[in-house]
Amino acid sequence: MKLALVQMLVEPGRKESNLARAERHITEAATRGPQIILLPEAMPLGWTHPSARTEADSIPDGESCSRLCRAAQAQGVFICAGIIERAGGKIFNSAVLINPAGEVIVHHRKIYELELAQDLYARGDRLSVTETPFGKIGLEPVLNFLEELSVQCKYIPALGWGCRRSERVIPAMSVMKSGVFVSAI
Repeated sequence: MKLALVQMLVEPGRKESNLARAERHITEAATRGPQIILLPEAMPLGWTHPSARTEADSIPDGESCSRLCRAAQAQGVFICAGIIERAGGKIFNSAVLINPAGEVIVHHRKIYELELAQDLYARGDRLSVTETPFGKIGLEPVLNFLEELSVQCKYIPALGWGCRRSERVIPAMSVMKSGVFVSAI
């Protein structure tokens, strides 16, 4: 399996610019032959930006997810991305895994949010994994805990700069403890 990690500029509150930039990076990365392209957490709006209150959209039918689904289908790749989601009057820091047919096959809502983001994002209500041609895959924006679900690959669309030093080493420790492959942005 070949994985592309897209470390891209995310301009807070600039949804159109961020989505257009992500689409360009997906197209560019796809030319290098990955099966999975991983984009950052909260990619459309930026993490904890107040625009989430008015610009968050639904999964799978909102603008952010729809554009990523079309990009996955156009490039024939899996795409994993963090999306700010609006559902039932709440805002979630969510992540999706989209298959090459452009369908959302994993929809995760972050359960453990840093304290400074808890006034903006609701607590998630699901840990989700799915079987893929590469094995069982789960999503974790930053670090929720999927070991008990027997995943083989864990993709983390996360902002490492927001973590304390002790939190940054958890993915490596998790790999050593559980044998799970971890990829993070």
